[in-house]
Amino acid sequence: MKEIVGIMVESDEARSLGPGARHLLLVAGAVAVVVSMGSMVAVGSALWLDEALSVEIARLPLGDLEQALRIDGAPPLYYVLLHAWMSIFGDGDTAVRGLSAVFAVGTLPLAWYAGRRIGGASGAVAAVLVFATSPYLVRYGSETRMYSAVIFLVVAGYLAIVRAWERPSSYGRLALLGAICGLLVLTQYWALYLLLATGLVLVRAAWRPREPALRRTAVRVLAAAVIGSVVFMAPWLPTFLYQRAHTGTPWGRPVQPFQAFIDSITDFGGPGGVIKPQDTTLGIILLLLGVVALFAVGIDGRRLEVDLRTRPAARPLAFVATATLTIGVVLGRVSGVAFQPRYAAVIFPLFLLLVVMGLMQLRDEPIRAGVLAVVVAMGLFGVGRNLVVDRTQAAELAAAINRDAVPGDVVVYCPDQLGPDTHRLIDDELIAGGLVEVTFPDLEPPTRINWVRYAERNAIGGEAVAAVAQRVVERATPTGAVWLVWNPTYKHLEGRCEQLIDGLNAQRPGLEQRIVGADTALYENAYLYRWAPVTVP
Repeated sequence: MKEIVGIMVESDEARSLGPGARHLLLVAGAVAVVVSMGSMVAVGSALWLDEALSVEIARLPLGDLEQALRIDGAPPLYYVLLHAWMSIFGDGDTAVRGLSAVFAVGTLPLAWYAGRRIGGASGAVAAVLVFATSPYLVRYGSETRMYSAVIFLVVAGYLAIVRAWERPSSYGRLALLGAICGLLVLTQYWALYLLLATGLVLVRAAWRPREPALRRTAVRVLAAAVIGSVVFMAPWLPTFLYQRAHTGTPWGRPVQPFQAFIDSITDFGGPGGVIKPQDTTLGIILLLLGVVALFAVGIDGRRLEVDLRTRPAARPLAFVATATLTIGVVLGRVSGVAFQPRYAAVIFPLFLLLVVMGLMQLRDEPIRAGVLAVVVAMGLFGVGRNLVVDRTQAAELAAAINRDAVPGDVVVYCPDQLGPDTHRLIDDELIAGGLVEVTFPDLEPPTRINWVRYAERNAIGGEAVAAVAQRVVERATPTGAVWLVWNPTYKHLEGRCEQLIDGLNAQRPGLEQRIVGADTALYENAYLYRWAPVTVP
């Protein structure tokens, strides 16, 4: 009987890895980190719409950025940084994505320090591995957008607020926290929801009348965050108010909070774009580890004790992440603003830190290493998909135009959202020789998108669409072909691209040719039609 009891007790004790196994796992982890981070410069896909727009805006003189962003709807900091980056490294695809890669790689040392605060050396290693092999971080570390910068700043902000909380009398720490908050707001507007949710936690802490020291600390930290945000945001406030009133997200629709939660968790597990089952699987594993962090305490190697009141250490992170997403989505539904999982970049680092907390509750080191290995392996699989999956069909469309178009042809994009990334790949010599590119319905150049009154400007009737078709044909030379890059699924364009096709058929009956079919496996896809030149007798 004693032997049986002894065996049972031994099985419940936490085990440790031997030095050799630990060393081997560290080497394997280092290789995984290098491979994952290095993959960001090997992405083969062409820039998709948002990336191409970022480049077109950032290449403007700095004095013109404010006006360009008024009609784009984004804050300015990332574009200023990208402008400076492009002036040094150029505007090739790899070059313009390099800035985001720098922020992604720069996040790892911050993740190390954050993880060390959570679980010592083991927590630091786990945090680096979870962050570095995250398909979400690698995706946005290889995309010419501001989201990897947001992730970097949120982790920096987490460390800054923890340090300020530990020493609220340090004006240097408070100033650093304020500056990070201000930079966040000028990088992505969803940071406002993050700061609001964080403020609620600080107000709650300041509301405890029996703990005056805690109240003073909370007030100082909250004041630093508010003052920093206001100081940095004040010069940009008139532009922000104009954007809120006139741009929004006319390309999408608001969603329910639960749907936003599901979409975010799924995207955290995958590289974005078309959803795959493995994305959902990794997302669920990460979510379960976050739930462990919030509700469970590791007792020994094989047991977790559940506390439905939640663990105090994980409670602030879980509340801020959940409240940020909820506030943003609810306000979006009220104001008609759409949600995309990339906006969840503001809560993504907090979510991964919860994952690290959950891993640290697995007291048995071999079990913890095994779970971490599964997370890393599945993450690397998603990272690999990010390397090979195209984000847009623009390269195929542009290749067909470059091959067969001649000066005097006209290319029209319906909607205009298909223009920037395809235009970027059209041969410069072809454009210089006289190829004309216009967008529906305003026949403007395809380099940028004007989101102001977007729905209203596209709400034109059949006769107006026919008139646009006539104007398009008139832009071509008598021997010039007309090309149409189009997709029927875009919001506010329902049926109008088809009407444009009818109008072009009326202008050049019997000359319609389908050159490229839409590849619906890609996130951004389109058809390419061509109307041959009219035969001159």
